[in-house]
Amino acid sequence: MFCRISLYEACYLKAIETRPDFAVAWSNLGCVFNAQGEIWLAIHHFEKAVALDPNFLDAYINLGNVLKEARIFDR
Repeated sequence: MFCRISLYEACYLKAIETRPDFAVAWSNLGCVFNAQGEIWLAIHHFEKAVALDPNFLDAYINLGNVLKEARIFDR
């Protein structure tokens, strides 16, 4: 499983390098970091996705879920 997650991380990083404004890649990378337990990196990437595309509902949902799981209620 870890190898697959590392592959996903590499692919999303390449996508962001190619298209820094690609909100889906930012959000998906946030999911990867969340799965790895890297909560602050996940939050950063979800917030970046929302900033790039304010209409991207999945990024808001992902951000809300990770904030709730981390019990961060002041954002």
